[in-house]
Amino acid sequence: MSFETVIKEVHAMCKLEHSNVVRYYTSWVEPPTFGISEESSSQQPDVPHLYIQMELCERSIEDLLREDGKLDKKTYWKIVMGIMQGLEYLHGKGFIHGDLLPCNVFLLHNGEAKLGDFGLAKSFDAEHEMKDLKAAKDITVEMLRAIDPNLKNDLNKTVKKIF
Repeated sequence: MSFETVIKEVHAMCKLEHSNVVRYYTSWVEPPTFGISEESSSQQPDVPHLYIQMELCERSIEDLLREDGKLDKKTYWKIVMGIMQGLEYLHGKGFIHGDLLPCNVFLLHNGEAKLGDFGLAKSFDAEHEMKDLKAAKDITVEMLRAIDPNLKNDLNKTVKKIF
């Protein structure tokens, strides 16, 4: 991921504050350092380091599915509703996430879903894009009606199809 892409993610995160979006706290850039440890030696020289402090989330949907396998209906729908509310907020603020995968939807200890990883986030002009979003919303509702919440694979497919 390029430094410019990371900066774009930080700029997107700065503007967002919602219970279903990972909270950004602060960020800072430090000058390039390399050769200090094995970890840093693989990094490109002369590239500054960006540090981002944000809300700590327990795990992602991907982790949950790998660890637990199945989801009960209550957990499943809580996650789906959190994703939908987060998306509604993002769209209302003029952002399209652009990379919603199970690894980019995070969960708190109480099971609340939070959208994160805004590296591919795009802003849009609501006046020109609203027609497309309304059509996408209608398709999403139809997809949600067809979900079988008992199967691990369905959640993966649903997350990918919806977003």
